[in-house]
Amino acid sequence: MTETLDSEFGAIAVYRRRGATRISFRMGTNGQPKITAPFGVPKLALKLFLRTSHAQIAKIINDHRARNHYLPGMVIGKTHLLKLEYDAGLTQCQITVRPNFLVVRLPMDRQIENESVQAQIRPYVKKLLKKQAKEILLPRLAFLAREYGFKYQHAKLSHASTRWGSCSSKGVITLNIGLVSLSNELIDYVLIHELCHLRQMNHSRAFWAEVGRIIPNYRQCESHLKQFMPHV
Repeated sequence: MTETLDSEFGAIAVYRRRGATRISFRMGTNGQPKITAPFGVPKLALKLFLRTSHAQIAKIINDHRARNHYLPGMVIGKTHLLKLEYDAGLTQCQITVRPNFLVVRLPMDRQIENESVQAQIRPYVKKLLKKQAKEILLPRLAFLAREYGFKYQHAKLSHASTRWGSCSSKGVITLNIGLVSLSNELIDYVLIHELCHLRQMNHSRAFWAEVGRIIPNYRQCESHLKQFMPHV
């Protein structure tokens, strides 16, 4: 991974992937703009892509930030509420984790929407979500596996993927820590979805029949899930 700088968009992560056939842009789960490109694409081509796609990229970034800013009253997972305080004596942002609260204290002239403030909040959110994921997701996965007769090798947590979960052919289930921000119904749907991949490593009729045996309204869950994106 390398970085390229744009005068408006700032640092943009650049990933060169085998199998990539074109240059594409999206927002990473860490809030950083990200370009994926085939191997061998020169920087000049990346700069040309940024210039010719400027309007579309600006819209993607602005829409993402509008949806994913950390704002007062936001619930962090299941246990913490983001609280904003202003202090005339402060010269910089201060962040504190208290029981049930993530407190962001700002100077009077600073706004929480400021990207530098958002970047300071993110590691605290990630830490809280990871702790909750260990306490909620992993035990729940183990319970559902026992309840419905699934056996997996082990489970791990991630925050880097744009997927809610995945299951490898070796029986390793990976869960996105952002899952704890979803409703309990959608959490269970994602966990069952990944467990069913232990028996069907595809999205065939047989796979959906396996899911439907446990979650009859899986189509509604799948449709509802598409309204959300992992964000840490």
